[in-house]
Amino acid sequence: MDDLMTGIGNSNGMDDISNMNALAQQAAEEANKQAVQVSNNAVQTAQQSTGYSNAQSGYGQQSSNNYSSYDTRSGYPASDTVYSGFNSNESKLMPIVKGVLGAVIGAIPGILLIILVARMGFVASVCGAVMALGIFFGYTIMTKNSDLEEKTGLIICAVVMVLGIYFAVRTSWCLEVSSILQDKLGVEAGSLSYEQSEFLYELIGVRDVSFSDVSADFSTLLEKCDCKGSFIRSLLENIGFAALGGFGMFAKFAGMGSSKF
Repeated sequence: MDDLMTGIGNSNGMDDISNMNALAQQAAEEANKQAVQVSNNAVQTAQQSTGYSNAQSGYGQQSSNNYSSYDTRSGYPASDTVYSGFNSNESKLMPIVKGVLGAVIGAIPGILLIILVARMGFVASVCGAVMALGIFFGYTIMTKNSDLEEKTGLIICAVVMVLGIYFAVRTSWCLEVSSILQDKLGVEAGSLSYEQSEFLYELIGVRDVSFSDVSADFSTLLEKCDCKGSFIRSLLENIGFAALGGFGMFAKFAGMGSSKF
């Protein structure tokens, strides 16, 4: 104790205490610097972590917003964009399909009338009027709620009418040829032997006298019998009479269905 007090009383002792105080103050400053450095490092780490998270969030949001129009992974338009275009094309095509279907169904009565009148040996413009009425009525019913253009409706009805007349004239010819062969040869459909069938085919281009066989080999029959020109003239004659009867019908009802024609 005496030594300690003695040392404090000495000038050397005071110098040692001053040095100790200086060292303690320096150590405190160093500790504060270390604490500040650690705090700064922690803040920077937290900021970096937050920025990375925001980047990830923004990336996900960008993908979500663009997915509806473009797939960033494949480089092609997204599936919903493709399907929306497909649905648009489908919506434009369906009225045309319905219009064709209605016109074909409406043409059936006129086709049957042409075949019946042709079997009697006549060609009448009333058949064209009936067919035109049926085609127009069927087309109008099937496209009631659509917005097809006038040009499209006229083309559909005209094409269906021409094809219907061709089918009717061809059918009436096949029925007539089958009936004549059965009467002239005195045989029934399906009763010919193989040799007779081959001989008949070499002669006129058909293998049997039935309507189905005559229809199946109709082109060959026209060539072997040199009747192609007669068939074309008959077809054009029927188209002309049908157009004559159907023109007035179309003109009459076009005003009533102005939204379609």
